[in-house]
Amino acid sequence: MPDTIVSDSQRNSASKMLQETWIARYPWMDALKRNNRITTRAGDRLELKYVVDDSEGYSFGPESEVEATQKGEVISQVFDWGAHARDDKQLGWDMENQGAVDKLTTGTLRDIYATRVDMGNSKFFESVNLRLWRGAGLPYNSQDAEALDFLGVEQFVPDDPTIGTIGELSRVTNAFIRSKTLAGSAGESGVWDNDCWELLLRLNVACSESPRTWGENTAPDFWFSNQAALTDIVKLAYAQNTNIGAEVQNINSVGGVFTILNSAIQGNRVYALRSDTWRYYKPPGVRSMVELDIRSQLEKRMNLKDTIFIWKARGCQVCEWCPQNGLITDAA
Repeated sequence: MPDTIVSDSQRNSASKMLQETWIARYPWMDALKRNNRITTRAGDRLELKYVVDDSEGYSFGPESEVEATQKGEVISQVFDWGAHARDDKQLGWDMENQGAVDKLTTGTLRDIYATRVDMGNSKFFESVNLRLWRGAGLPYNSQDAEALDFLGVEQFVPDDPTIGTIGELSRVTNAFIRSKTLAGSAGESGVWDNDCWELLLRLNVACSESPRTWGENTAPDFWFSNQAALTDIVKLAYAQNTNIGAEVQNINSVGGVFTILNSAIQGNRVYALRSDTWRYYKPPGVRSMVELDIRSQLEKRMNLKDTIFIWKARGCQVCEWCPQNGLITDAA
């Protein structure tokens, strides 16, 4: 009699599919992967260094002697690793009750196994998406006293970027870690529904004015919003295109960049993000951003082992240059 319901090939296939499906369903992570922004890094904490108050240069005369002096101060941002997991179990006795014992090649077994994996993947994708967007403080935080929370997009691109801290640096005194923000009522008419395209373009320009390196392309390459804000953007674009007799196409894009719906966004907000200012760090030994561990657990009461499914995400999402990212608040 067999002692497990899962073969090695099934384990490997399920793990590979998880990683491929995750990238396909989460375009933000796909962009980071394509731009080589996923990096392995060791250490208990992550540290990013910056030089502040350095020299802006000066003029000198033809006979002057230029002497160098130390300029600026090196300061650091420090981040902790994040971890998130969910689990499931397929009981051996349940398999027996469904007639799967001694029938490892039957459709019954394959269906039960595939259903567990597919449903687990969907729930895991939803919860990790929430973690990577909202970060700490979610209602289903672990009871583990040493549990680690991800930093989300909301922590790096807050409603008010002039207050609080990020990476143990104060935004009050360090303007270079502030993202950009506009209110949904800041347009010409004061009404988001009428001014949403104006505000999108203004935020696009604002984020483009703060390059890390002179001359680089700095425009946001991803826009994310909730359903209500995206509906307003599409409605206004459709009306404007119709009024001028133009072909209605690409009506939810700014500069050719489409606005993507993300259910993790709280309230009526629209985010503009520049992917090459972000990085996802993995600790050594972690093969992928998301992992699926499937193993058997022997229970003495049964001849058939229980099968344990554990989905895990470990890493640290960091924005390395916040001024090229921003959001519109109260987009309703």
